[in-house]
Amino acid sequence: MSEFNLEAIVNNVRISVSCRESSPGFGPTAIFLHGWFDSQKTWDLVVSKVNNCNAVTIDFPGFGKSWPLPTAMTTLSVYSEILTQVLEQLPKPRYVVAHSMG
Repeated sequence: MSEFNLEAIVNNVRISVSCRESSPGFGPTAIFLHGWFDSQKTWDLVVSKVNNCNAVTIDFPGFGKSWPLPTAMTTLSVYSEILTQVLEQLPKPRYVVAHSMG
């Protein structure tokens, strides 16, 4: 799996999101979103079984390898805006797999 960061800018704050992908450029992109108090590692077993697409996992800000947000920005609407910007940077077609907060 390759690791990389994607950036989003919300309320003039640059936010870096840690990502991993299994097969860059291979098939559609499946983005796996973790739940609250979790990280992209939640999906390791599932992603190891996915062989017909490029599986991408992310760490939301404040989880796993992503730096936390300023306290005033820790809202679901900010996380939603970050996710929208991150998704726009990933190849199409793309599908989202999520649980809990994801």
